[in-house]
Amino acid sequence: VCSSDLEVIDFDSPNISISQNPSQWLSGRTSDEFEQVMVAYHITEQNKYLEALGYDSILNYAIHVDPQALNGQDNSMFNWGTTPPRLFFGEGGVDDAEDADVIIHELGHAISHGAAPGTTIGTERRTFDEALGDYFAERYGRLLGVTSSRIFDWDGNNTFWNGRSAIYDGSKNYNNLTFLSIYQHTDLMVSAMLEFSASSNVNDSTADKIVLECLYQLMSYESLRDIAENMISADSLITGGSNFTEIHNAFGAPKNILAPLTLDEKIDVSTPKIYYGKQSYVLLPKNNSYTFKIYNLNGQILDSGTSMDHILLPGGQLIVHVADEQGNITVLKKL
Repeated sequence: VCSSDLEVIDFDSPNISISQNPSQWLSGRTSDEFEQVMVAYHITEQNKYLEALGYDSILNYAIHVDPQALNGQDNSMFNWGTTPPRLFFGEGGVDDAEDADVIIHELGHAISHGAAPGTTIGTERRTFDEALGDYFAERYGRLLGVTSSRIFDWDGNNTFWNGRSAIYDGSKNYNNLTFLSIYQHTDLMVSAMLEFSASSNVNDSTADKIVLECLYQLMSYESLRDIAENMISADSLITGGSNFTEIHNAFGAPKNILAPLTLDEKIDVSTPKIYYGKQSYVLLPKNNSYTFKIYNLNGQILDSGTSMDHILLPGGQLIVHVADEQGNITVLKKL
């Protein structure tokens, strides 16, 4: 099977021929052709999405794929050391190429390599690459209407393997982590990326563009904090920084991948936005005067005044009315 996106080839044991007969491509998952069709379909679909986002040049070659490889091991891998690079899918436990999550995850390594070749050196940098593959896998499912709290819903989460979490456990704090393996804390990074892409204030395809643009800034030995800061930089290139607050909300406290902002930092926003940090406050566009009223959920006024910089917020759930000099009102809800 060959296209501009991939070539399905038998280049690794076990030696299983690649079907050229379309009448065999509708067989069930017990057939070898099933995995061959799976890799061809899902890699093609993911590449179509990259093209739609304007990132078709990140994988500007037909990657070689063996859906039955690694001598039957329960493992899969991306190998950038061949020309062109290769994807290997093992058949131990559950056949890896039966799971779209595995296929898209491994393709994620190829995408990372395409943007920043030869930079997967360092434990945190490699942790990010694993989290990136998990992010792409979950986002791929969400685009099809399937949302999960775990990655590898078919290949993992069974008697052979537990898969990996896609959500924040509520307790991990980047400042306190020790990285003993590249898989140990993928959940912290992937959950932050997924929370950012799922924010009600963010277009999810724009979030994907920001993640993709961030890859071009990757370097060896970067920390997860370095990479999160790269996302702020990528957002400034793509949107002019309009998602600054949402990135900090996803990657900041309590995960603390990004360090808390201080009020001394000058942040340029186009509309009033709430920032959640150790001290929550409303960020105001520069060089404008705003009047504000802060209400609790019972409608009682807790504070009011005028500001040209920021509005400090008390604890608890709040409703904030902010009006500019022309009388335009922005209503914000603090959760």
